[in-house]
Amino acid sequence: MSQSTPAAAQRGISLVEAMVSLTILFVGIVGLIAAFQAQIFSTFIATNHTQATMIVETVANELATAPYGEWDFATLETYYRFDGEGKRTDDSSQVYYEIEINEVSIGDGWTELAIGVTWVGWERDNERAKTLIPASSFAYQANIVLSAQYDLLSGSGT
Repeated sequence: MSQSTPAAAQRGISLVEAMVSLTILFVGIVGLIAAFQAQIFSTFIATNHTQATMIVETVANELATAPYGEWDFATLETYYRFDGEGKRTDDSSQVYYEIEINEVSIGDGWTELAIGVTWVGWERDNERAKTLIPASSFAYQANIVLSAQYDLLSGSGT
């Protein structure tokens, strides 16, 4: 005597259940890919902020070593052009960071300068990361104060 199993009691999944499961899995994978992509671009941005901070420090040190008030901003802005690794370059096609120096305020024996770093290579990073996240070309700005008193103490003052 053979027993037949009712259709409702059979084990397995239907085609509809399989399609719903695959759809849920697909949505989850797409979400993870988007999260990884955003994280990669965030890493590029963090790296650029770090490089920009180091560039500002380099330029500030250069300004501090010059005699007070005898700064040639145009020459410094041309000289301090950096590639993607933060190394100085004269090749305009390799420029990744540019600086801009402005006098913010001048007092009796002191000058406040704004040193801004522009991240001109962000478009290359954006293309490399294959992301749609818009990036700002502004990387970093710092205000520094240089004083004539510093020059007098260091022996290079007037």
